Amino acid sequence: EEAAKLLTEYQTQLNQAREQATAIVDEGRRDAEVVRRRVHDEAQREADQMIARAKREIDLATDAAVKQLYDQTASLATNIASQIVGRELKAEDHQGLVKESLERMRASRN
Repeated sequence: EEAAKLLTEYQTQLNQAREQATAIVDEGRRDAEVVRRRVHDEAQREADQMIARAKREIDLATDAAVKQLYDQTASLATNIASQIVGRELKAEDHQGLVKESLERMRASRN
């Protein structure tokens, strides 16, 4: 009778230990999922920031290239115009011609 009682207590303790072990494993899985989500979210934020930074850099490079192209076009237009007119154009004349040409180009697009 004493052995049966001890066996029952032992089985009860064993069942409790199994339940605790299962609870610990389940908690570990939940913690791992939380960490996985946090790492994923952080990686996504970093990727979004990198993309945004790259877009800003592309925009800056595009603006610089357009300005350089504008400057080169203006210089070329001034040189051509001065050769056609047979005299050297003033900077104000040059700017006026460039603005007028750009406005015509914009108007023709619309």
